[in-house]
Amino acid sequence: MDITSPHNKAITTQRPLVCMVGTLRAVDLTYQNLIDKVIQPLNADLIFCVSHISGKDEASIDKFSSCNIVDVCIYEEGNDRYEDFLTHYLNKLTAAEKQQWQQYFEIEGNWLGGIKDRRGSGFHLNFNYGKLLEQLNQLKNKGLEYQRFIITRTDFVWTIEHPYLSLLDPQLIWMPTGESYNGYNDRHAVCSHQNVANYLNLFEYMLNLKALEYIYNGLDGNNLNHERHLKSHLDFCGVEVGFFKNAAYLTGSEQTSTNWASVKHKQIDGKEYAYKYEEELLSALKHAKEFETHKNWKMMIEST
Repeated sequence: MDITSPHNKAITTQRPLVCMVGTLRAVDLTYQNLIDKVIQPLNADLIFCVSHISGKDEASIDKFSSCNIVDVCIYEEGNDRYEDFLTHYLNKLTAAEKQQWQQYFEIEGNWLGGIKDRRGSGFHLNFNYGKLLEQLNQLKNKGLEYQRFIITRTDFVWTIEHPYLSLLDPQLIWMPTGESYNGYNDRHAVCSHQNVANYLNLFEYMLNLKALEYIYNGLDGNNLNHERHLKSHLDFCGVEVGFFKNAAYLTGSEQTSTNWASVKHKQIDGKEYAYKYEEELLSALKHAKEFETHKNWKMMIEST
């Protein structure tokens, strides 16, 4: 894939950067919606940081060829449930450090989803965040210094256009309401150059063992999910968070890979929806109806 075309050279730091992370799920179903509702309205550049699924990965990314793709990272480490990575990393640690790492493995929950037969994708997501942070630092070293970052995923369908960034105070990290599971919604975030590293460096804090200073704050018994892990991390980093009304829902098909919920179907007002979480779908449709009545972006801001 050519990401050095003349089109890509016309980059200004005034444009925000949409960052697609995770895996390339449901792209056939969502790519035009993501272009129409997020990338084009925000006049944004685009970056991909995803784990390898199949030989169709690049074809999926090519569906966004009308956008200004500034970088692509398709990594392989997740293919073996990170066994090779963890073995190599843990072998470099001292005996005391290995014992500290063992404290992570003793905490149950999907915050380590993706390794050691854990359900979910928490470890995968944190690993991916770390990869994305490396990419952003590389872009900065090349002189591409973005001010705003929209960190999101490919299997979202937006019911209305993304809220204007001018309404979202750059001092805060902004997230949609709902799906927080006693923590913070980890499916979408709007960051600035002031706080994007704090959002993405969860994996760094795990590797250097700083996470041991705060992960217990998010425990429910001996269980930790990724949403609570994210909240305890941002609290530790002293980052403030704001919220806007959820306007997107996760979708897919029977062929879409998934780490947790399966895809379901529902008829609403004569239209069929494919979704993963019913409450997320219903809230996105409810907020879209509200917006259609008032057309006021400021009313999409839930709280700060």
